Amino acid sequence: MSSKLTDAERNRLKQQRSRARRKEYLTDLEDRLRTYERQGVQATIEVQSAARHVVAENQALRKLLAQYGADTTEIETFVKSQLEATKSTIHPKYISDSGSPKQAPGGKQLVTAAPSPTRHSLPASTGAQNPETNIELAEIAIDTGSRNGVYSDHISCEEAAQVIASMRGAANASEIFPELGCSQTQRCMVKSSIVFELS
Repeated sequence: MSSKLTDAERNRLKQQRSRARRKEYLTDLEDRLRTYERQGVQATIEVQSAARHVVAENQALRKLLAQYGADTTEIETFVKSQLEATKSTIHPKYISDSGSPKQAPGGKQLVTAAPSPTRHSLPASTGAQNPETNIELAEIAIDTGSRNGVYSDHISCEEAAQVIASMRGAANASEIFPELGCSQTQRCMVKSSIVFELS
């Protein structure tokens, strides 16, 4: 009888230890998730700050060029010519729902993106036509979508197009989509760094 009680006690101890290990494991996973989310938010804040700085600098340079007689058309023509020269070297990367890579037209491995769960959009700025107009900079999503496989160093192509359009002073963000490798009907995620590469 005592042997059976000892076995029962041993089983209870094993179960208690198993539950304790499981709880410890889950706590560790939750701590890691919170850490990754904090890092993602901080990275997004830094990208936002850098984007604001670039936009402000872009406007200041446009004003300076205007003082020296360069008109908006001349500036836009120059900017577009420079972009055309570098566009062929840009290879945006995407993220898919399943995470499986696909082949892009250029032969690079790309994947179709999952939509960002949290996004804040921005109307295109008209700062190029009116230098005194305050620029409305896109608030890049602070996305804790790492739970859904969306990494913190990516933003939606729509947000990227809006930021780039603001930096260039373009009125229509939809013109930027082809440079990002997507279209108005097919949304995707692109690396945050492409905002600076194309601006």
